[in-house]
Amino acid sequence: MSLNDIHLPSTVVADLYKTVLIEDKGLAKEKIEAEKQLTEEIKETKSAKQSPAFTFLGNNKKQVVIIVNYRDALYIPDDKLAFLTNILTACKLNLADIALLNFANVDKVSYKDFFEAIPAKSVIFFGVQPDTLSVPMNFPFFQVQHFDNVNYLSSPPLDEIEADKTLKGNLWTSLKKIFKL
Repeated sequence: MSLNDIHLPSTVVADLYKTVLIEDKGLAKEKIEAEKQLTEEIKETKSAKQSPAFTFLGNNKKQVVIIVNYRDALYIPDDKLAFLTNILTACKLNLADIALLNFANVDKVSYKDFFEAIPAKSVIFFGVQPDTLSVPMNFPFFQVQHFDNVNYLSSPPLDEIEADKTLKGNLWTSLKKIFKL
């Protein structure tokens, strides 16, 4: 079969040639302006959805929010990101599934405002106390706490967990409860 004998469905041809081959300059300019305006409206809508006060790493596909506190990093230092990625892999998650927020870069805010901006089913604090987010409860490390349709887990900083086998085991036990592993 030669290339000259290939027949493409009309939908494929339409996708290949999204613009006309011979254009009426007046119509083409109007179409381009309309497309630009639509693109700007979409950008404005997207920027309104993610509050500028809350920038995070990840896509939050599974609504798992991880909160850390590193003053010298935009999100998290590289070596801690590698450790966190290993934890996520063990939980059958990846960076696209979570929203990683560095609390050092966030102004004080209530948890209700926070969850309006970043929806969550689970929130894991690494080295951040839940009351810094104005969560109206206090609970010990590694205790899974359910409140307002969200699972919370408070934990020591990643540095401490990485260095201590007992803390790793406690974290793993709690993560199994949250993610039903």
